[in-house]
Formats: sequence, structure tokens, C-alpha cells
Amino acid sequence: MLVQQRSSQIKGFTLIEILMVIVVIGFMVAAVQLNFFSNKSEQQVTEEATRFAGMFNLAADFGLLNNIEIGLYVEENSYQFLGYDGSRWTNLPNEKTFERYTLADDITISLSFDGLAPEENTLVDRELFIPDEEQVSAMEDALEKEQKLIIPQVYLLTGGEITPFKATFATTEQNSETFSINVIGKFYTPVALEQQEQVQNN
Repeated sequence: MLVQQRSSQIKGFTLIEILMVIVVIGFMVAAVQLNFFSNKSEQQVTEEATRFAGMFNLAADFGLLNNIEIGLYVEENSYQFLGYDGSRWTNLPNEKTFERYTLADDITISLSFDGLAPEENTLVDRELFIPDEEQVSAMEDALEKEQKLIIPQVYLLTGGEITPFKATFATTEQNSETFSINVIGKFYTPVALEQQEQVQNN
């Protein structure tokens, strides 16, 4: 009887927990690879870009498994993943993993979309998600006091499609060279890191 009670209390891992373990392992692998870099700024940029790619893929899987539209909102030194509740974009409930993340000092992130999308509209065309004035007004009315209206720049649909984008992580040090890494997303996950770039400043 005691054995039965103990066995009934044993719980397995959820799929999202397993995915989190995979992301953590990815971070550990990236950390090992960072030992080959001599420049601290390059290490940080590589680490931040690797983390972003892992979190983006995890967010896409989360949205797919839970049938939730996910949006990526990027500022100069931070990013976060939001869910659409039918009226506005908001933090995913009970999912602190996807809340606003601030990059390490002296590192910025920027998004670009030029040349990544086809000429014809697709389900993930950014133009289809830009709300008009009436929709913006409705979203603002749904906000609680002191909340900020956030409209994502990249969208992750429940069917697995994503807005094509390029996220560039770069150092902001005032020296002769700027180091950057691109994370490329092309319609479907997983996103991938592009070769490191070393730019000579004038």
C-alpha cells in the first residue's frame, strides 16, 4: 500500500521542462566555445546571440504546443516574448522565462527585415499585424493603469511560421572595431547564428 502511494506521487517532466533543459545545455555548449575567444566583448556578444536563438526557438515551440500566437518585442538593449490574448499582447502567464531580458552592458540588438520576405504577402507578413488606429485604441483601453502598449515586430504563429528577420547583436565600445553576430529567421524555426562580423570603424 505504501509503495502504491509513493508511486502515485511520482510525476514526470513536462515537455516545456525538457525543452528548457535542451536550451540550458545549448548555453553550456556555447560557454565552452567561448573559451576560444580572447576578447571579452566578443564573448559577450556570442553568448547573448546564442541565448536569444535558444529562447526564440523555445518560444516558438511553446506557442505551437499551447496554441498561442507569440510576438517578439525588441528594444535597443532588451527583448521579450509576448502572447496574444485576443485583444492585446501581454506577458505569458506563469512563464517568467519569456519576460523582458536585458542584454549585457555595451551590447545592443537591432532588427532588420529588408530582403528577407518575398514580394507577395504571406501569413507572417509584418504588414498584416500592424494595427490600425481603432485597434490601437481598443488595445490601450484594455490596458491596466501605467501599462505600456507593446506591439511586437516579429510574429510566431501557431502553425510554425515566423516573420523573416535578422537580429544583429553588436558591441558598442568606442574603439577601432565593432564585433557583431546575426541571428537569422527564415519563415520557420529553428533560427540560426550567422558568421561573426568584424567591422572597422572610421
